[in-house]
Amino acid sequence: MLTQVISDIVQCKETIEKHEFDETATKQYIVIPILRSLDWHDSNLHTLEVYPEERVNGGKVDYALRQGDTSLVFIECKRWGVGIEKHQEQICQYAFLAGVEIAVITNGKIWDFYLPDRTSTSERRVIPWEDRIFCSIDLEVQKEAVSDFQKYLSKSNVEQGKAKANAREAFQPRGSETPLPRQRYGLPILRALVELGGSASTKQVLQRVFQLMVAANELRTIDKSKRSDGQFYWDNRTQDMRRELINKGFMKEDSPRGVWEISDAGRNHLLNNGGT
Repeated sequence: MLTQVISDIVQCKETIEKHEFDETATKQYIVIPILRSLDWHDSNLHTLEVYPEERVNGGKVDYALRQGDTSLVFIECKRWGVGIEKHQEQICQYAFLAGVEIAVITNGKIWDFYLPDRTSTSERRVIPWEDRIFCSIDLEVQKEAVSDFQKYLSKSNVEQGKAKANAREAFQPRGSETPLPRQRYGLPILRALVELGGSASTKQVLQRVFQLMVAANELRTIDKSKRSDGQFYWDNRTQDMRRELINKGFMKEDSPRGVWEISDAGRNHLLNNGGT
């Protein structure tokens, strides 16, 4: 059922964008159907397991997934396609203060998952909110989306504690010796393209992304090391992220071979998330 729900949403992307789904429409036609397909019952008066407008710390979260009186997951929804990175701090703070295991923020198409309680590393370095992300789902990457939803948000896994265990296994704070996930390269790619005039060759973009990541002290030793196939980890992740940015509409798909080009949507996304 989940596979079909996601497929239907992706197929109706043009309709969704034509009608400019706001937060309410995104909840009704995107979020709730996905939750139902994961066995959450949003209309069950006996369990109230999908509780809307949960009050916490003087504010509200759109949905709390509950077991009895205990909230296990907080979900914050935004209108379709809007940038969600700038909203991560609020939902993570709410979840942290309420002792909720997993926090999710979504614009319908992208779903970012966080572990709010991962506050520090073994070296006692405080982990910023944005670095507590352990999974980012893009509905257009359908096979991966189905697997990750089931792993981290299915009712059975959440209630049995498996979702949190899976999340902790997937979570890798900055500073641990594992390569950065491809999502960390998204904004640097868009920033590099803007600095390069909107489009550039693969070599030029990769070079500028590397410079930006080094200047921001993002890359670790392992990111600058080579994989078994001889490609650098940072290079591999950057090129993987290119396809995701194209799927999101942030880069143009019809650019000449070997040329990367930012779209208007990509410029807006960068602007909405701290870019220039």
